[in-house]
Amino acid sequence: MSEVICVHVGQAGVQLGGACWELFCLEHGIDPAGSAEDHDSGSEVLFSTTKAGKRIPRSTFIDLEPMAVDQVRNGTHRELFHPDQLLSAKDDSSGNFGRGFYGIGKQVIDEVCENIRRLAEDCLTLQGLMIFHGAAGGCGAGFASILIESLKRDFGKVACVTQTVWPSEGQCSSVMAPYSAVLLLPTLMETADTCVLYSNTAMYDICSQRLGVEQPTFQNINRLVAQVTSSMLAPSRFDGSTRCNFGTFLSNTTPYPRMHFFAPSYAPFVPAGKVSAEQPSVGEMTVSVFEPSCSLLGPEAASEKLMSCWLLYRGDVQPGETVAPIGVMMRHLRFTDWVPSGLKHGVCYRAPAEVPGGDFAKMPRACCALSNSCGLGTVFSRTADLFDKMYSKRAFVHWLVSEMPEGQFSEARESLEAMRRDYEELAVDTMVDEGGEESEEEDH
Repeated sequence: MSEVICVHVGQAGVQLGGACWELFCLEHGIDPAGSAEDHDSGSEVLFSTTKAGKRIPRSTFIDLEPMAVDQVRNGTHRELFHPDQLLSAKDDSSGNFGRGFYGIGKQVIDEVCENIRRLAEDCLTLQGLMIFHGAAGGCGAGFASILIESLKRDFGKVACVTQTVWPSEGQCSSVMAPYSAVLLLPTLMETADTCVLYSNTAMYDICSQRLGVEQPTFQNINRLVAQVTSSMLAPSRFDGSTRCNFGTFLSNTTPYPRMHFFAPSYAPFVPAGKVSAEQPSVGEMTVSVFEPSCSLLGPEAASEKLMSCWLLYRGDVQPGETVAPIGVMMRHLRFTDWVPSGLKHGVCYRAPAEVPGGDFAKMPRACCALSNSCGLGTVFSRTADLFDKMYSKRAFVHWLVSEMPEGQFSEARESLEAMRRDYEELAVDTMVDEGGEESEEEDH
């Protein structure tokens, strides 16, 4: 069994952890105290088992101020975690990337890494580290950056996968979010192996427009991320048409080392209480999951050319049922012409679990897509524009340079610009003219 360790960093990461472990426990029949009536071998991917039979998550929670972690310590699943897994400092990073990376972060990084090393020692075959964080805050961006770099040094070829909430206008509480995101990006590009990006704005729209939630909260949004995360980990935990670990995913979806950013989509979004009226077929799900309104990152990422895509069906789906719908979608999806067959798919026979009191109706089947889209360049360009507007006026810069070298701003901005150009170039089709020479022609 190939285990996965989940690391929840900063307020966003800690709150995402609460939603994820709530769902994982339901999927594996584990109660909030860590007890399970039946042995589920798939649970070993995410849970260790004590001699007394208690299940303990393979996870660590860390924030530079205690409030978010205290909610886990005092929450419904407080008995599920060992106290050593819940770490917090006593000072806030104040949304300052430098404080998270150079200041307070330097003081706690050794303790956090040692905690994760102990979790790794309890694994037989560690397949990956999954980092949950937001890119807008001082801890979620600054401390997450130094943590990812440290873990990659410690664990070498073990896959490092991030679940990253990317800043979006209108749904971000930190005024310095554009700085934090741009300063974090070089670490995500050069050190992480896979980054799945989410937008609070896109997920807010899904909750309000598709799930009928009048005033979505972060709990509603976090449960969307939990369903996608569960789908990503499902092939490692449950029976299906294929067993897929992080290594298989990476080798089939990442055409270039730095182009490992993915936009997640999910279908169907059926509000709780409407299950008897709406039972989407495999074909309907396959169409819906590629609709821009089903993207958890936003319509830009879903409307451009794809370099690769990983599609996972869950529940009451037979492998043969997916052939015709995928064939139809392949005629409509726009893949770059230099990828011969960029869509990989699989089937997991375990249906998604229903969270009591949640927004999703219990469905017999679902579909999740992770798309390596050229539209991600638009997402990065929008962040670059916000960064440039602030940095041109040197707004709030004095707070950051009191903790970090200012040269890091220009280096990070250059990395983002290089990434943006890469996406633009990869979206250009390669044509072969009559003389046999290759030329590039942009697809309008």
